[in-house]
Amino acid sequence: MCDEEYIMCFICDKRLKALASHLLHKHSISVITYLQIYPKASIISNKSRNLVSVARKGMKFSDEHCKHIGDGHRGKKLTEEQRQHIGDGHRGKKYKPMSDEGKHNLSIAHMGQHRSLEQIERTRISNTGKKRTPEQCKRMSDANKGKTKGIKRGPFSELHRQHLSDSKKGKAISIKSLEALVKYHTGRPLESDHRQKISLANKGRVKNKEECFNISESKKGHIVSELTREKIRKSLTGRTESIEHRKHISEGYRKRELHSGGSESLAHTMTKNKIRDMINPLGYVVTLERFITIGEKKYAIDVYAKKDDKTLLFEVGYCSINKILDLCAYYPYVYHVPKQKFLVDKIK
Repeated sequence: MCDEEYIMCFICDKRLKALASHLLHKHSISVITYLQIYPKASIISNKSRNLVSVARKGMKFSDEHCKHIGDGHRGKKLTEEQRQHIGDGHRGKKYKPMSDEGKHNLSIAHMGQHRSLEQIERTRISNTGKKRTPEQCKRMSDANKGKTKGIKRGPFSELHRQHLSDSKKGKAISIKSLEALVKYHTGRPLESDHRQKISLANKGRVKNKEECFNISESKKGHIVSELTREKIRKSLTGRTESIEHRKHISEGYRKRELHSGGSESLAHTMTKNKIRDMINPLGYVVTLERFITIGEKKYAIDVYAKKDDKTLLFEVGYCSINKILDLCAYYPYVYHVPKQKFLVDKIK
């Protein structure tokens, strides 16, 4: 039982302003033990608590005092109940913005410390689903601007890299973010280490048709400067291509000659896929880009479909007349269809 000025000791029913000294000298127990026995008990009256708060407002502890407090608490592990109690006490309170000196001291105190996996997991769970306001995003952006300048950070661990990769998988970048990235990187020269990392990351990677089409479209109308030409020439001077590279280049030119119309566009590929999807349900075995030999000539057929003794040939987009005539001389069903405009309803 308590009021504004006094509280009652549950052991001897005595009314006092504070119980800490009374419990120690009269009953020989600590405040922690007393609270464990009587969880809902108070240790100090509201009036005394307010007087202490007013007296300590603006008070600055000496460095020696702060060191003693720090040494006393160092190594202590709080129980989940204590953590919950502290959290409930601070929840909902509004504090003044931290001064630059306080931020600097916190930064120095945490420098070099590594959080445990348990701490990282707790932080992740507490932040999951939270949406930051535009004001918070701006404050974070302003706070981090220029911070990494002159600071060499160590490389990320493999676990950290894996977490970053998993968090980004499947996420679509908005148009606004893409525009911001393009604006940020436009005209920005890459360092030699950065170029080397990009080269190693892309080595052996095969681009799909859509990526090649996008790169081709972005390069249309682009004029290579004399300086860039000179750099390319110097980088290729004395360079010997491997046998595999030479074979790959030769195969590319051979396919280009067989197509008689240059490399495939995205519309060309999409049209072939649509033809295949329409013919498959009819019982035909469909092959894309099949090579056939007629006499001494070898042709690449865009779509080759076979069902029993019946064979269908489809050529998409531009195709030379001589190639169509040669195919018609050996195959009765040859279809020459434009890109994305084809009609195969009559095929049975």
